[in-house]
Amino acid sequence: MVILLIVAVAAAVATVFLVRKRWRFTDTPTSDAAHVFPGLSEVHGTVEAIGQPAAAASDGSPCVWWMYELERKSTDSKGNSKWVTEEQGATAQPFLVRDASGVVRVVIDEDASVSGAESVDVEHLSLNALRPYARVMKSTYTPGNFLGGLFGRNELTEPITEFGGSWRAKEHRLLVGQQVFLTAHARLTPGGDRVELAHTDAKGKRCTFELSVGDERAAIGAYASPWLLALCATASLVCGAIGGNKAIGGAGTVLFPGILLAGAAALWLVGSWNRVRRARERGKFAWSLIDVACEQRSQTIPQLQTVVGAAFAHEQSLFTAVAAARDLGHQPSSAGAQTVQAAQAAMHQVVARIEAHPTLTSQPNVAHLMQQITLLTDRVAFGRRFYNDSVQRLADRLGEFPDSLIARLAGVTPLPLIDDLDPPQLPPPVFPPPPAPPMPVANP
Repeated sequence: MVILLIVAVAAAVATVFLVRKRWRFTDTPTSDAAHVFPGLSEVHGTVEAIGQPAAAASDGSPCVWWMYELERKSTDSKGNSKWVTEEQGATAQPFLVRDASGVVRVVIDEDASVSGAESVDVEHLSLNALRPYARVMKSTYTPGNFLGGLFGRNELTEPITEFGGSWRAKEHRLLVGQQVFLTAHARLTPGGDRVELAHTDAKGKRCTFELSVGDERAAIGAYASPWLLALCATASLVCGAIGGNKAIGGAGTVLFPGILLAGAAALWLVGSWNRVRRARERGKFAWSLIDVACEQRSQTIPQLQTVVGAAFAHEQSLFTAVAAARDLGHQPSSAGAQTVQAAQAAMHQVVARIEAHPTLTSQPNVAHLMQQITLLTDRVAFGRRFYNDSVQRLADRLGEFPDSLIARLAGVTPLPLIDDLDPPQLPPPVFPPPPAPPMPVANP
């Protein structure tokens, strides 16, 4: 009875854990690899090695994470058999995840797991052939044990297929060029000049690190499978009903599952409350990224205006539009969204005008300022995409029941979208009209 009730509570806790994990996947916007911000982030891209990749033991395929497992089939006195891991080795090296925007560095260690990693039979190799590939040995198999004495020595130099008894070995690897989806903590590098994804934060505290082969749907299926969620929920109710029946009779069949359902409902409401508010705060955070980039760009515009002002005296309205997108405030608004949109369009026009003047682009100071402004404009573009994604996910929450009702109680309202400007519609370059030709002078 007690065991059944403990199992029911444990299954209920597992159900809540899986639901929260699914919410995290669906509510966290996927970042561009080149624009990952510190904190919990998601990226999707292609694995790219840093320097020389590792080589898989089975066929030498280039990989960035590799692990082998050597298992022995063990049978107890009742005839029940199971596979026991006798030895395990792994190697891992930092790698890059690349998408259309660029790359982000990922720090992986030998203790990490990769969902959906390719698995290959390596029974044709010996332990001596496998061990040099593994930098970390988690356990060590001792050859010549009692089992080996009966059925063969199980030497390190002989193929695993020749071992006495029932043995199997598998190689798991993450290959260069594979598509991966990663949810992990993004931290600043010691130099503070870039961001990397790792399983620990800057203080060494372990954080979320979930790496899977495929896209977001594959990651959800691996780490928060709906079938596993349904199984845990069913097990919780069934064990609660049986345990309650044995504890207090027929009333317990309804009472204990009712208590579990009431507790789950309360946790659902609290989680939904936090969920909609977290979605709004994430939108405000994305807005602050735009605000900071716009402010930095607005500070650079006067310098560029001073350098090219003589040639662009007729383009003051463009500089004014760009400089207007400063200090947008931490509260998103429709007026601020329109200002960002107008500033982005004006900045694209400024770049087009300057690129149409070879004499300007050849000047070192203009090139330096344009490089800074292009970088900041790219940050604004990323912030706009990240903001729009956050706003859309908030809208999804507000459009679903019971989140819509909870949002009203929590005072959470929709945020305005910034219209997508990709690709920007640039007008043709406008230059000052050429001077009119002199009027012919009539002969007297």
